[in-house]
Amino acid sequence: MRALFALVFLVGLLPVAAHAADLVGVWSAGEGKIRVKIDSCGEVLCGKIVWVSEAEAEEASRKGQPPIVGVELLSDLKPSPDRADQWEGKVHNLQDGKTYNVYLRPTDKQMEVEGCLLIFCRTQIWPRVEESGEAPAHDRVTARSSTLIRQWGSAKPSTASPVEAGPGGA
Repeated sequence: MRALFALVFLVGLLPVAAHAADLVGVWSAGEGKIRVKIDSCGEVLCGKIVWVSEAEAEEASRKGQPPIVGVELLSDLKPSPDRADQWEGKVHNLQDGKTYNVYLRPTDKQMEVEGCLLIFCRTQIWPRVEESGEAPAHDRVTARSSTLIRQWGSAKPSTASPVEAGPGGA
């Protein structure tokens, strides 16, 4: 009986484990200014900042902000019950210190990251960082040009990321 229970439990975990492989890895965020590593954090996934560009680090230092490498940017990431290709969790906004809902839709080469506060959402494309440490050049351009602000169904271009400006701000 125990063996049957263990088998059912393990089979139940297979879709989650296979789904996690899509999200786990290093992603380039903030127009290539930071890199976020998504990995297992107990029963859920989380994303921590593992690299910051020299320019971004200097800017933070000039403003008197503490170093952000090691900060947990994404937390409580779980497969979405609503969409098979989506993850849900929380995103920490480094600018205002608040936490917002986040929806992640990864593919092999990039991930759509949507941060939301109530009905106001901001979407950005994060390219996956290759093993060499570089995001593919064409994906870096895509990350800059594909950022959208979506409010009440309208869309307009923006260069702010959900981390930099927070949901609802441009």
